[in-house]
Amino acid sequence: MVYNDMIENEMNFISEQLDHIRAGLRDYSIGAYNRNIIIVSDALKFLDGLEELQKNYCTLPDDMSDEIKRVLDARDRFRSIDMSYNNLYNLSVWLDQKAQYFADCITDYFSSCLDPSRVDMISYFIEFYADERMDESYYINDGILYQTITKKIA
Repeated sequence: MVYNDMIENEMNFISEQLDHIRAGLRDYSIGAYNRNIIIVSDALKFLDGLEELQKNYCTLPDDMSDEIKRVLDARDRFRSIDMSYNNLYNLSVWLDQKAQYFADCITDYFSSCLDPSRVDMISYFIEFYADERMDESYYINDGILYQTITKKIA
């Protein structure tokens, strides 16, 4: 029950994040029991969404921020610079590859969020599930779950 509740909450959160990049995707499949994939169809739309996704959720780790910035700067140059066809094509191919790379990183992150062996499932239970989903007869003290049982004696 705890795992299913956690997965439902994670899927809602993942859906919110996908909304930012969905316009640039050809296909995606994210779920707890799926082979998760995200396939980019429009690198520029995807990168626009990735920029917003990072601002709002920081989905990809901080150590990728320099690389993301470099690719977003290249995206801006692509839109604004009048290049020869060859350079434009090469930059376009590079942006497509980088967009798919970031999509793969996001897929890996989402997959880890839905991993049933997550170490933080116990934390999820203690910090959220026990308080929000269980009745008042349950309580946690020093990380141990207790239940108060009241018997009516006639």
